Amino acid sequence: EYMRDQKGTLGRKVVKPISAGGILRPIAIPLFGLDQTQMKQFGRGSLGENFVLVPGGGIAIPTTYNLGSLTRGDSVTVFLARGDFSIGGTCTATEVTDKTFSLCGHAFLGEGDIQLPAYRSSITTTFQSSYDSYKLVGQILEPVGTVVYDNAFAVEGVREIRPDIMIPISLTFNVDSDRYDYNFEVFRHKFYSSTIVEMGTRSLLAKLWPETRLGTARLAAKIYLKGRSQPVEIYDADLISMRKMQLGFLSGYADPWSILSKFQQTLNSIQQSEWNFAINRVELTLDIWSGNRVLDFDSM
Repeated sequence: EYMRDQKGTLGRKVVKPISAGGILRPIAIPLFGLDQTQMKQFGRGSLGENFVLVPGGGIAIPTTYNLGSLTRGDSVTVFLARGDFSIGGTCTATEVTDKTFSLCGHAFLGEGDIQLPAYRSSITTTFQSSYDSYKLVGQILEPVGTVVYDNAFAVEGVREIRPDIMIPISLTFNVDSDRYDYNFEVFRHKFYSSTIVEMGTRSLLAKLWPETRLGTARLAAKIYLKGRSQPVEIYDADLISMRKMQLGFLSGYADPWSILSKFQQTLNSIQQSEWNFAINRVELTLDIWSGNRVLDFDSM
């Protein structure tokens, strides 16, 4: 009963994972949509210490909004982002009632109150190992509800599809004379949302422009806030270049997509503002030209 009523017991308190101290093996969570470097950025709370993030499969998300069936033992995939760029994690349903369900038997993000879309999914195969066994996610079948609480003992959800739990992101890339449009959604979170937007933008750009190729980028973004008719507009410009940097006896290369990092920081500041702004949607346009061109305005 203590585990079933963890929200009533723990409330908003986020319970930090207990360090295994080399005695216990971390639990593997199939998390698709990220490479190993990006996975390391999900280091807050339980994912950073007691869980190992492993690759999942290719994902196609159904467009139906009808609530599907769910029984104990089913595989359930929870989405942090979905659309042209998707990130999700998969667990097993451990308890299902008419109105609620529990997943995983452990924390996922460990963030307490949270809202994430959940789908019943299939498992293509299981990789077994004495050190690290994990499942490879197959097809996403149908929505089964919304995850509403994530803490020490389980991920808890309700058997209803809640609206407006994701932030729509619209991307337009004008690469020389070609235009590319992408759309995805990210879940609402003061820390993770802006990071996932940057991850998604970088991931989609990687298909169009190698970071080693010299170019000039111009960014124009509109961030629409709930309750405000006019969006927050952001303009920036920068070179796409692997510029070498020297700091004393240390040397390295600058981030060629630093323009996206700066946008992420601005978006993060809005999300974490003391005025509690709620983002309605984000529209971002990135114009890219080959070579080092004269910028027609300064960064703002």
